[in-house]
Amino acid sequence: MKHVKWSLLIVICFLLVGCGGQKKTVVKYPKKRVAVENTVITHAKGYLGTPYLYGGNSRKGIDCSGLIHQSFSKSKISVPRTVSELKKTGYKISVKKARPGDLLFFKTSRNRKISHAGLVIRIENKTPQFIHASTSRGVIVSSLSQAYWNKAFVEARRIVR
Repeated sequence: MKHVKWSLLIVICFLLVGCGGQKKTVVKYPKKRVAVENTVITHAKGYLGTPYLYGGNSRKGIDCSGLIHQSFSKSKISVPRTVSELKKTGYKISVKKARPGDLLFFKTSRNRKISHAGLVIRIENKTPQFIHASTSRGVIVSSLSQAYWNKAFVEARRIVR
């Protein structure tokens, strides 16, 4: 019985250490948040019209995570390059609390995993407008009020506090 208790205690310790081992990236700029948002958004808007290219990371062609990665890195903020890593970054927020600079995540693939991300650039009528790299139209601005995006929406995350 004593052996079982010790084994259980060891398992619990490993679980606690494992859960706390992954650090979330959250950039804290308490007084400069608006300036950071504006810089990130300005960089993202510079890609408007850029064609979609899977794995692309330049004005010749870019994908959704490349757009976010480039926009933040031009503002000297390091974020992951892939959607699967981006969705672990920052912290989850209610879409009702989304503001410029936050990220939106979507399930757009057939396997129904989060596969697409966009950057909130403004709020209109309480609805996020976001810039993203569309596979069919390249880098564009869309609204979460559009039926396709509203249905595919999964979560919003904040990177910069």
